[in-house]
Amino acid sequence: MGDDHCMRKTFQMGQARMGEGTMKKQVLITVKGSNHYEENQMDAVEFLTTGDFYEKQGKYYIKYEEADQSGMPDTTTTLKIEPSRVTITRFGKNNSQMVIEQGKKHIGHYETPYGGFTVGVISESADIRVNETSGRLDLKYDVELNDIVTSHNNICVTFKEVNGD
Repeated sequence: MGDDHCMRKTFQMGQARMGEGTMKKQVLITVKGSNHYEENQMDAVEFLTTGDFYEKQGKYYIKYEEADQSGMPDTTTTLKIEPSRVTITRFGKNNSQMVIEQGKKHIGHYETPYGGFTVGVISESADIRVNETSGRLDLKYDVELNDIVTSHNNICVTFKEVNGD
């Protein structure tokens, strides 16, 4: 518990030091995710990629291209990171936006070539530990369609600045 408190403080202090200047840093990103469905079905994905990390108006952002193994090739993902929530926005063949904020339900939208639909995103936990050069996001949430939970999801995103040498 003490470590979480320390890292959350790092996020807040990092905001103050970075100010309003936007300087993109290249980061190495690891994404691990799993989706659990009824009848003990599960999908899992893990990939390593590079992307951009920057601060803008007191929020951190990570932007990267999805790997083919994510099931979303040709898709750009942006994570907007705030002290208590993460907004995941994807642009590509399928566009979507989800907000994950611990203990809250948000309405998200998916747009596919076949049409769009609305989903509920019920956040179980959002452990956000970020500083100016690295971070870790552990997100647990349920997705529902028509007020019925269709999957339980876990995603862990870690990132670290790539040194220039």
